[in-house]
Amino acid sequence: YLVAFTNIINLIDGLDGLATGISAIAAFTMFTVAVLGERFDAAALSIALFGDVALSFLKRKYGLEAESFSVSA
Repeated sequence: YLVAFTNIINLIDGLDGLATGISAIAAFTMFTVAVLGERFDAAALSIALFGDVALSFLKRKYGLEAESFSVSA
């Protein structure tokens, strides 16, 4: 399944933002199902995936530098 899902995302990646949108919707759906099932570990993982998808899209779309998302020590 992992190879199939990777190829599906790779095939729809040609359109601007389509792969990101589908991945974000899937991650948010997994978050909702995990919270309703009281699986808070899975909810934390899926919301982290959602945040990663959103930030990577903003970085690629608007050319933001990677330093703007890092935490300075």
